[in-house]
Amino acid sequence: MSFDILWSTLRWVYKFLGPFSAIVDVIADIAGLAFVFASDRDFAINDERMVCQPDPRIKGGAELNRRARLYRMEGKWALAVAYWRAAIGQMPNRPEFYKSVAIGYAQIGYYQRALNALAEALRQSPLDVEAPRIKELIEDKKKNDPRPRG
Repeated sequence: MSFDILWSTLRWVYKFLGPFSAIVDVIADIAGLAFVFASDRDFAINDERMVCQPDPRIKGGAELNRRARLYRMEGKWALAVAYWRAAIGQMPNRPEFYKSVAIGYAQIGYYQRALNALAEALRQSPLDVEAPRIKELIEDKKKNDPRPRG
């Protein structure tokens, strides 16, 4: 912009450009420069990063499941899924954990993962009466989602 201001001034001095055009060009450059310096707050960089992972100090599947349910009630579905996955790692023979993580996956748009988790819950507890209804809801949600995740 500084070069453009200098160039406009030189064109005006050497009669390549009328004085009105040169002044308008210089004023536009100065205004543009003011906008550039005024926009620095729009491009602030945050030095913090949010990580969606369970607290490694928590031990035991029951406590991880409890925390996951708390995050679910707060609407933090991705964090709830992370805690349910950790709970499944601690206690893999609990079909209710698989059903919960299936619902969580469906809420964040990972429908195939949700169906896989629900299939594992059905494998562990074939007489579960809730699982077919949950599967139907997940498939309906998947059908109505314009941009499902992989």
